[in-house]
Amino acid sequence: EIVREKRLERVYFPLPQSCISGGALDKPFEGMYDTNREDPDKKNQEFLDNMILLIDREERNSHVRASWLAFTVVHWDLLCTISFWWSLLIHVVLVLGSYVPLFLRDKQQEHLLAQDEITDAEIFMQNVLLPITTDAAFW
Repeated sequence: EIVREKRLERVYFPLPQSCISGGALDKPFEGMYDTNREDPDKKNQEFLDNMILLIDREERNSHVRASWLAFTVVHWDLLCTISFWWSLLIHVVLVLGSYVPLFLRDKQQEHLLAQDEITDAEIFMQNVLLPITTDAAFW
């Protein structure tokens, strides 16, 4: 505001484009105006306290953005993609590593039966669990 010849003139400057959409002025700061408005002195003090809290929060956020933790925020999609493909690879290796093809199952059974010492756990595995898992795998 400028006073010239006892007249009040208001001069408006355009905001930079970075402040208009998605910028700092676009963020809501309801916490700044959360005060008791009955007492003017108390209102001013609470307004200043709220403003200091907002400034402290923005400074803390800027420190986090400048640290190595900002990598997780900036590259979140990349981290999700990497973790998905890593877990898929682990599952494929586990499934294919324990899978015995159909044409080798008879040879595997013969090999297991040809061993000298067969324990009770191996007999239970071959007679009870293996047929159940084979039937479940075919369905």
